[in-house]
Amino acid sequence: MKVVTANRPSDGVAVWLAADHSWTRTIEDAEVAFDEVTEEKLERAGRAALLKKEVVDLDTVDVELVGGHVRPLPCAA
Repeated sequence: MKVVTANRPSDGVAVWLAADHSWTRTIEDAEVAFDEVTEEKLERAGRAALLKKEVVDLDTVDVELVGGHVRPLPCAA
């Protein structure tokens, strides 16, 4: 499972890509990709926002569901 994250260029705050392709400040509101097709769709939407300079530092993050809540997995070192 993955979500797309970036930072707002105005203040650097981390934001998460929602299902409607808006950017939200909470990971709970991010669209979770449960398959490769959805992951690719989210990455395309993120790249489009990056090109429009809506966000910077675009990344895809592995997540898990814990008690019904979306939680990022630790980064591999």
